[in-house]
Amino acid sequence: MVELLICNQPVGGSNPLASFKSRSHSCPKSLSPSAFWLLSKMFITFIMNQNSLLFCPKIRADLGQVTSVTKDFDCFVKMANDRLKASRVGVKIRLRGDRLGLRATFPPKPGQEEKGKHQQDLALGVYANPAGLKFAEAEAKRIGGLLALDRFSWLEFLKIPETAKNDDASPENAKPVLPLVREVIDAFEKDYFTRRERNPQSETTWKKHYMEIFRRLPPDRPLTAEVVMEVVKSTKPDTRIRQVCCTALNSLAKFAQMEIDLKPYRGNHSARKAKPRDLPNDQEVEEWRDKIPNVSWQYAYGFLACYGLRPHELFLMDLSEFPVVKIQAGKTGSRLVYPIDRRGWVEKWNLTAVELPNCSGKNNCALGERVTQQFQRYGVPWTPYYLRHRYAIRGIEMGFPNEVVAKWMGHSISTHSLYQKWMDEDSHHQVYENVMARQNKD
Repeated sequence: MVELLICNQPVGGSNPLASFKSRSHSCPKSLSPSAFWLLSKMFITFIMNQNSLLFCPKIRADLGQVTSVTKDFDCFVKMANDRLKASRVGVKIRLRGDRLGLRATFPPKPGQEEKGKHQQDLALGVYANPAGLKFAEAEAKRIGGLLALDRFSWLEFLKIPETAKNDDASPENAKPVLPLVREVIDAFEKDYFTRRERNPQSETTWKKHYMEIFRRLPPDRPLTAEVVMEVVKSTKPDTRIRQVCCTALNSLAKFAQMEIDLKPYRGNHSARKAKPRDLPNDQEVEEWRDKIPNVSWQYAYGFLACYGLRPHELFLMDLSEFPVVKIQAGKTGSRLVYPIDRRGWVEKWNLTAVELPNCSGKNNCALGERVTQQFQRYGVPWTPYYLRHRYAIRGIEMGFPNEVVAKWMGHSISTHSLYQKWMDEDSHHQVYENVMARQNKD
């Protein structure tokens, strides 16, 4: 059966076929159906060359099985774009060679220097045939909706959809090649640092809270929900590392527009449930300081013990108002720190004659690692952070208000209150004696 309609506005002069209309014509008995269909196709091709044919859907679909690209395919692209424009979809279909793509006002691609939305092309990788055009029009509507909702991400299109290499390919059934893990991480990192300043503090956050987790992902495998869950399940439930893992991978999955919910796997870990640490007492702190053979590292150890600094903050000190130390740009910004010292360490260790070691590192994390490595080198039986924890306990023992010490240490009062569970019997006894001594003076 042949169904066709000839335009009544021919291009290039009069058209003797302009008034011809044919509907439901059966093939003559003298011709076989296949021969009649071949003649019909020849007739249609002739009319196409006159730029005067509008195909009905049935003819257009059949013709797509015979020829994928003709010089008049532009008219079909124009018709599709007119439909998109009438629907107020801000995306156009473009014909480039024998392939179709889209053009619209997109946000910058990851790594682009442009900072605002601008006109860009998006390759679809489908052939310029009727099936490809149908796919392109559907994609234009979908992407137009994402752009309108400001939810479009280039990550989906880092790889061109893989289709069969022949005209019979079905774009509707094509599955996009998923980007590799390393590609997603690279794109995520670029996006991460376009939304915040790249400085030692943000570099440390990126390394400790994201990259330490992302390194567990297989870099050369496509990023899928299964790959993400493998890493999540490799961590112990109800632990801090499980929470950090879920937070980092959830951010990555959201960036990649993956439909995965990791909240049920975060667990019930809380810092308040952490086991108390066996902290050194002040006598032990003093004894190990004297065992360090290097004078510069004795000074570093002394400042950590007296001021409760984070390891990297040793190299951010402003001593212009000593014995008050000003941290210029630590993890939580600048702050003033006062010594909590009941054994006269500031004077005994002569901390005014500062001779700190010469350490370098590209960020706070690297500087902190240098300090930790030196503690290990000299056989100190605890990490630098144990001196910070001991500073907090000493403040409680000596009766300093928690709010004040928390501010000196650069963390919240809720975080500081966790130190109370690390107090042993001696610490509680000292708190009691200090309180009673103050009452007796009054």
